[in-house]
Parts: sequence; C-alpha cells; structure tokens
Amino acid sequence: MTSTTSMTITREDEMISRLTLFRCLWTCLVPALLMLGCGNDDDTSQSLAALIAATTHGTGVDYTPLDNPTNAINSADAIIGGILIDIRPGIRVSESGTTDPRFNDNREVASYYVAYVIDVSERLSNKSTVTVPDEIEVQVLSDTQVSAAELARLNTRPEVIVALDMVSATDLDGISLKTESGSLVKSVFFPFTDMFWLDDGTGPKALYLDSLDELAPGWGSLSSLADLKNSLR
Repeated sequence: MTSTTSMTITREDEMISRLTLFRCLWTCLVPALLMLGCGNDDDTSQSLAALIAATTHGTGVDYTPLDNPTNAINSADAIIGGILIDIRPGIRVSESGTTDPRFNDNREVASYYVAYVIDVSERLSNKSTVTVPDEIEVQVLSDTQVSAAELARLNTRPEVIVALDMVSATDLDGISLKTESGSLVKSVFFPFTDMFWLDDGTGPKALYLDSLDELAPGWGSLSSLADLKNSLR
C-alpha cells in the first residue's frame, strides 16, 4: 500500500510516529466509514498475508519514512527482535470533544487498535530512559470489523523486527488512550509504520509495505530480516 504525504513534518525525528498517531486518528476515519456495514473476505486461511490483510482492511496511514538505519536508531525509543506470540484487544485513541458518526451513543471519534504481543529475544537499540519488557504489546491500527481473537487465529508466529515509539498520555494534548473497557492508559508502544517487519518463512512483510524494497533509499539493498537486523547493528 502506498503512503500519502499530505502533512509536512515540522518536529524532530523522534516525534515522527507520534505525529503518525495523530494523522491516523483522522486519516482512518473515512475508510472506516466506507467500510461500515461491509463484510470481510471469506478467506481465513492461516498465513501472514491473511493476518496483515485482516488487520489493515479498511484502514490507511500517512507517515514520513525513516531515511536510514541511523535515523531509525535515533528516532525510535527501542528497536527489538522477537516472535509474534499472540494478538489481544488493544486501545482506543480518541479525540476529546468530538462525536463519532459511526455510532449512536455519542462516543468520541476514535481509532481502534489491537495489541500484537511479541516475545522479545533481542534489543537492537534501546534508549536508556525506556524499559522494554521481555513480552511487549505493540499497538496496531486495526479494522473494527475483525476481533483480536479472529486475528489471533491467523497468527503464524512470524519473526518480528519493530522500531518502537513509547507514547505517554501526558504527551498528548486533547488525545486520550483507553482500554477496550474505557479505562485510561498511562503509556503504550506504537510501531513506526515502515519499521515493523514480519516473516513466517514466506518473505518479509509489513502492515502497509509489501517488501523491503519500499524502504527509503538510504537503507540500501535488503532482502531478508537478517539483512535488516545487520543494518541496525
């Protein structure tokens, strides 16, 4: 899927994915409205491609690419490797003082996420102020028509490399992070859009990119997660 670039980045690199979060809140509202009432594809064969398609169906993102490995290391709070072991209900990111036309109960405009649960096997980079647990939940923008339980059934336990942005509720002006039940969340990890790669033996795939060739030119020629991992060392 090709990204759009409708907003000019005016902050430092470490704010990139946080800005992506704000843009997702609005960019994804229109596709979600278009998808309201539409069913999902009947193909539920267990594969990484099926998992990605089911997760991202009806969503879209606007992001600024990470230019090269150095940019990724400097921008991310951590870059980790591991295995995707589960998918659980994630958070809602909502804008206070707004009403979501998708529902009849006056709830706030919100983007919906599922938590991709990763068993962390290595930390390729890690800022000293951020603690990355051995099992981490990474919030992924998702299709509201598909439950986390349905996505979990499609999990083929792929290897993962992901650059993380830890976002605290205090960092967000007018934006709230809530659990599925409505409880406020203090902090969460989001992935950088072009640095969340998965491979179950069928080749590297990202949620919104089809191949490593779609990375910025500064990454050079990469063909595997091993190549990507080596570029970050």
